Amino acid sequence: MGSQFFSIFKKEFALFDEYFKRLIESDFSVFKNISDYIFSMSGKKTRPLLLFYTHKIFSQEVEKKAYLSAALIEIIHSVSLLHDDVVDEAKQRRGKPSASALWGNEAVVLAGDYMLANSFLRAFDDKDDTLMQMLIQVVKDMSEGELLQIQYNILPTITEQQYFEIIDRKTAGLFSCCCRAGAYTAGASKEQIEIVSKMGRELGLAFQIKDDLTDVNPAKNDGKPYGQDIREKKINLPTLYFIEQATESEKEEISHIWESADPPAYGMIEKILAAINSSNAVPRCREKIKHHYENAISMLSDLNVTTLPPQIRNFFSFISVDDEVR
Repeated sequence: MGSQFFSIFKKEFALFDEYFKRLIESDFSVFKNISDYIFSMSGKKTRPLLLFYTHKIFSQEVEKKAYLSAALIEIIHSVSLLHDDVVDEAKQRRGKPSASALWGNEAVVLAGDYMLANSFLRAFDDKDDTLMQMLIQVVKDMSEGELLQIQYNILPTITEQQYFEIIDRKTAGLFSCCCRAGAYTAGASKEQIEIVSKMGRELGLAFQIKDDLTDVNPAKNDGKPYGQDIREKKINLPTLYFIEQATESEKEEISHIWESADPPAYGMIEKILAAINSSNAVPRCREKIKHHYENAISMLSDLNVTTLPPQIRNFFSFISVDDEVR
């Protein structure tokens, strides 16, 4: 995360780390090892930062419930990555061994479930039903997104609408929850909460498409191997747009990758990625990013607030806009 954005919330993130560690601590040695490892690999904290930015739109001081919400959202995100690594049989995460590679799939799945349940129980002693329902709903939506990905992930038949159904639940829903929780815990009105919820969803859609572009761009790996989506047989938007205009032989090659039980050959992936980058798929994705980002920015003026947190527009651009779109 850009230091200029993180530094604004230096005090808040010191407290956030305390809440996060408190919610995941346990006496179970196996779980403690896994949870300590997850905390040590905690990445950019994009989602808690989005929550704090939204909270600061409506309140100068960050409330206790905002810290709890931010910690729980980061836990939800971390558990989803644990489960993703198991489903994808991933051996690495951000350049380090994945938790499932170190402790095995069974231990990691159970640890993820335990982390989620235990942290929710600890967080809601004050019985805030609205906040609890908000966070449980996003867990449900993300699970539905994973199931839809399994259901729709058949090439070349997956449609753009189905792709957006998946990312709306898996990625955009959590961004929306960050903004909704940030506004709710700051005491925003119902109308303002609904506006920032839609704003977060637009940012999340742009964020995911930007991530898709990173996957097909050899110059930007951002800790993620080039072409990883195709290797793991996950559809992304550049590939989907490419398939719409691909020749029959190109469609057959991609379909063969998805249908084969064996990992695709490196040369085949390189060939497909080169074809994607030579097509109009990437410019089309950038237009989509621009559309969703501009939708999100336009909603800031609908909030009817006198001031906004420093650099909030720059932060929105940083997390959701590809460099070529800026």
